[in-house]
Amino acid sequence: MKTSAFLIYASILLVFVYLFTMRIQVDEEDDMARFIPQTVLLYLEQQEGADALKRFAASRFGQHLESIDFTAVAQEIGVQDNSVTLIKSILNTYKVAQDDPIFHKVLGKKVAVALMQPVDSEAETDAIGFLQNNTVVVMQPKNPREWHDITGKNSDGSDNRMLSSSQYGTYRIHRVLLGEQPFSLVLLKGFAVLSRNENHLRRCIDTVDGELPALTTDLDFQEIREHFTTPDSFIFVPMKKVRQFISSIGEGYSFPGKDLLLRGLHSTAGFNGLGYLAWRKEERIENKILIRFEKQEVNAFAINYVQTPPVKSSMLSLATGDPMIYYWSNTLNFKNFSMYIEDGAQHDSRLADFLDRLKTVTGKDASSTFALFGEEASMIVEQGPRDALFPFPLGIFFIRVDKIEEFKGIIDKLLQTYDLPLQEEEYGSAWFRYWSQGPQDGLLPLYGFWQDYFFFGNSTALLRRVIDTHGSKISLANIAAVRKIDPGVAEKNNSVTYLNNVQLISMVENFLEVLGTFIAIEDREIAMKTRIVLKKIVNPLLDGAMMYRSSTSRSHITDHMLIIDSVTDISNNSSTAKE
Repeated sequence: MKTSAFLIYASILLVFVYLFTMRIQVDEEDDMARFIPQTVLLYLEQQEGADALKRFAASRFGQHLESIDFTAVAQEIGVQDNSVTLIKSILNTYKVAQDDPIFHKVLGKKVAVALMQPVDSEAETDAIGFLQNNTVVVMQPKNPREWHDITGKNSDGSDNRMLSSSQYGTYRIHRVLLGEQPFSLVLLKGFAVLSRNENHLRRCIDTVDGELPALTTDLDFQEIREHFTTPDSFIFVPMKKVRQFISSIGEGYSFPGKDLLLRGLHSTAGFNGLGYLAWRKEERIENKILIRFEKQEVNAFAINYVQTPPVKSSMLSLATGDPMIYYWSNTLNFKNFSMYIEDGAQHDSRLADFLDRLKTVTGKDASSTFALFGEEASMIVEQGPRDALFPFPLGIFFIRVDKIEEFKGIIDKLLQTYDLPLQEEEYGSAWFRYWSQGPQDGLLPLYGFWQDYFFFGNSTALLRRVIDTHGSKISLANIAAVRKIDPGVAEKNNSVTYLNNVQLISMVENFLEVLGTFIAIEDREIAMKTRIVLKKIVNPLLDGAMMYRSSTSRSHITDHMLIIDSVTDISNNSSTAKE
């Protein structure tokens, strides 16, 4: 197979390698989005795709991926034949993408892939058919001579792949064979536009001629593009159009989970466009996500979120020198949680009983209790003890409380109604209680108060380390691993996140190993298949993912945009790197 499956999987492959692509130009003459109608559902753009694939294949994750025999594993665990066939097809396409020179020329100097809304009345039978019939590819090879290789023209100008051609306006649409599959192709302004569905090409021509509005005139697209220059990779999702498209399809069918899906779509109302950008540096990857919204269209819960002004975090010092996870936000807005809790109590008798007890014992309902919380909260998680029986992570969650003594009284009254074996301690100025019968650190539920913080977690040892770090005036921004990939954690933000991915992946591997042990107790056959999948697929992929050593991100909200900046450390990116 040459490029016959290219169009089917192009979108998947482009998303798969977006982190490793080269630069995009957004000059009007070079802007591929001007060929695409506004009815697009997904738009991806990148340059030097062949080089990106080579870099990915040489990376630690790429080498681990290459080493896995997915087909053999699927057959070993008894996967159905049609699924095995699909796996083979995808792997074959990936192999072609790596090795086929024609595919490299299709990726060329520039390439964009657009998934369009259907223009034909007949519905596709499956997802592959939908992709085949509604994908448009825009290409610009590095060298004009490469058109001969792509379209099958011989050096004398004759054509051994041309099926037929027809005129449409001032342009000529060619029907050609690529591999064994027929495609329609038209040359527009020095670019080639390719699709299995000729109707989409006609709409692209109408767009160039100004008869249909182009993606470049979409307000969400324009405003997102104003926030960057020359990214290495760009993805755009017109969320409002996607929401409308999925809703229109869902209304005509009945299927399990339909109501949940439609409610989920409705909850995103007002969020109209999403952009993703990536820059590949020598030892790091910089990412940016932009989500454009209209305040007057978002729901009651989201409006409180998007109206929260960014501030400088006062809780960055609630960390340790080597956290696995750190998270801070001023957008959790606990006051709004009460309506979800009260709604949940209508369907959960245990939650309803708890709220009744809260009101009876303390005189406070959920709404007035959550109203005591402030706006800021943070969480820190570390790896659990390596010699512990269960590899549970250690975590502490801190919430700033506006009226600390009043809230402490509520907690004390509530817990007095439960017969719990609690041990009370003090450390510095912190006061806390923990379950005295906890078998190990990490399985030691606790709660307490410190300054104007209410905290709860599962580790007294971690709590002491956080208090010690706070006293030494060290904060998250001072940690060497964070400074290396700091997108601006000390600036005005709405959230800050740090992940030590190597530790996090190690924890996941340990958890999966324990899970496999429990599965073996219940069902030996399932346990055998689970061990095969873990050993031959999951663990190699997790080990490869350790190339993304750590990442730091920050978010801040403007009048019409949620902006997330993230930096990932990919130093020592090789399959033999020691952790």
